Amino acid sequence: MSLPRIAILDDYQGLALTLADWTVLDGRAEIEVFRENLGSLDRAASALAEFDVLCLMRERQGLPRELIERLPRLKCVVTSGVWNAAIDLDAAKQRGIVVLGTSNGRGQRATAELTWGLIQALARNIPGQDAGMRAGAWAGSPGRMLEGAALGLMGFGAIAAMVADYAHAFGMKVYAASKSKTASDLPAHVSLVGETTLLEVADVLSLHVRLTAETRGLIGESQLKLMKRDALLVNTARGALVDQSALIRALQNGDIGGAALDVFDQEPLPPHHPLRQLGANLILSPHMGYVTRETMTDFHLQTRDAVTAWLNAEEPSSLIFKLV
Repeated sequence: MSLPRIAILDDYQGLALTLADWTVLDGRAEIEVFRENLGSLDRAASALAEFDVLCLMRERQGLPRELIERLPRLKCVVTSGVWNAAIDLDAAKQRGIVVLGTSNGRGQRATAELTWGLIQALARNIPGQDAGMRAGAWAGSPGRMLEGAALGLMGFGAIAAMVADYAHAFGMKVYAASKSKTASDLPAHVSLVGETTLLEVADVLSLHVRLTAETRGLIGESQLKLMKRDALLVNTARGALVDQSALIRALQNGDIGGAALDVFDQEPLPPHHPLRQLGANLILSPHMGYVTRETMTDFHLQTRDAVTAWLNAEEPSSLIFKLV
């Protein structure tokens, strides 16, 4: 009888087998690591057809019904994180496929820290100043201070709350718009306002809402026109929250001051994507919000433990969440 085959997907940096010791499964399973994203449905179906277990890194690899139906051996899916919108849980349940998730580990804190880093990089044009220095220049255009400026948080979950604390420490005025929070739910240094007011008052607008049918395209042409002409937009949540074409036009026309994006409609971002062609008022990062050594260690260790629990036919441990 052949051994179960395990696929570890989208291990871009080759961390899976170094941050966790998978030798505990020697002789019990065959493990294959995929460093590159598989891309199209047909390519993914062909590459993964002979695997029993798929280990997903967040939402890098989609697992829609169409793909699940083309994976006859698939019995278990392990995703990093307690929630993964890229998995069709109904389709998995109908097939009897077990779906397990790790804890979020330190991913929320890591994302909040990156959000704050992008805000500072935009405000002081750190990437542009670095590029100028390397090209032989000295003094570039002056940046701006954050003290006294208004930070607008669209949504107010755990990550937004951390960013609000950073902003408060820097002396910013903090505002939030949320459909699930009341003023009494927010700390004293955060003021609850409506979405329109948030767009109008924010010097920096940071997005912190989940992607749903309702929030897709949340920031489009009309919303961008409500923002200050020197306002900065930061998105470390989900790419589709922002109308990409509208944002490109706004940046090209100077309708807003700048933007920093860590998330995109299509990931990895294609080499010749229009966003890559824009100027210094746009900062791009490769969906690295949760990607730190600490968080990735948490994810890979708990993924290994989840696979081991499934192979042992055990109930998931306290660190593993059973999604289906």
